[in-house]
Amino acid sequence: MLQLFLLSLVTCQILIGVTSQKLPDKFPRCKQEDPNISECIKKAAYAVIPQLKDGIPSLGVPSLDPLKASSLDIDQGQGPIALKTKFTNVSVAGLSECKVSSSEIDLKKYTMRFRGEMEKVTFDADYEMNGRVLLLPVTGKGRCRLSVSHLKGLLDLKGKVLMKKNKNHFDITHSTLDLYSIEKLESHFYNLFNGDKALGESMNTLLNENWKELWDFLKPAFDEAFGAIIHQYSRGIFNKVPFNDIFLE
Repeated sequence: MLQLFLLSLVTCQILIGVTSQKLPDKFPRCKQEDPNISECIKKAAYAVIPQLKDGIPSLGVPSLDPLKASSLDIDQGQGPIALKTKFTNVSVAGLSECKVSSSEIDLKKYTMRFRGEMEKVTFDADYEMNGRVLLLPVTGKGRCRLSVSHLKGLLDLKGKVLMKKNKNHFDITHSTLDLYSIEKLESHFYNLFNGDKALGESMNTLLNENWKELWDFLKPAFDEAFGAIIHQYSRGIFNKVPFNDIFLE
């Protein structure tokens, strides 16, 4: 199920309770001893990612697009943007368009590195916000939308062998996600200042004019939150599917 694992780069939610079973025949596979295994895996990802847009019921994989998450809290008291923000009822769209640009695999050391790109990712959520933006006070509670253009991410994974029922599994012990580059961030927060239209429009304009500072505020929490999702779900997959069913002998 390597190809599903690749999508952890875009935080694909996989049901951990799924029982072990064979992969669908249409999924490309890569051999352990292939000298070009990294390139093989990158090509396989192109074939599998679109299949996850509507999920794969036979594997217990829900829809990738949109991806649902319950909540995300950010509390940062320093810098140009200092806000206490809570996002709930999160929906992320555009992940099924992810393109894996490179992969580096070392099966003997149980390490993997993936780079991926997405042209546009849209983040919709309910929000609660209180703090300051460029020394100006801001408060609000309502719905928001964030649109990120040309997002690039780097995922590093490390693991070890785990024996289960006389079969080897790849147990992920460490994962790091770095959403290291975007081209632009556009945002709109509805109902700022308790619905004051003039103040709300002015603050949204200010945030969009200073989108780099807003991204710097959001990025650490996004890296951590989505990195945790990656670790949880990808670890669940590999603990269910034997190593030799992921990497063919």
